[in-house]
Amino acid sequence: MARKLKDNYDYAFAEELADRIKRAWPAFDRQEFRRVLEPDLLELGFLARQDLFVQALETVMTEDYVQTIRVFLGILGPELKTFSR
Repeated sequence: MARKLKDNYDYAFAEELADRIKRAWPAFDRQEFRRVLEPDLLELGFLARQDLFVQALETVMTEDYVQTIRVFLGILGPELKTFSR
């Protein structure tokens, strides 16, 4: 059976995301991020998991919008190639 989309947003993904953010912004509080996610993440559906990730990020990210954008730009991976016919 194929893996459900929601299952990609699990604790392993949270740890990878936290690692990337920490490398881009050393002040990132990985433990607090994980604490917000821990009680409920695996019990939730896809959209609720997305909301929980947002809540966790809002809890630990700086309120400086420009700094937050810099952090997220710093964790972007390579550009995806589009399909052509």
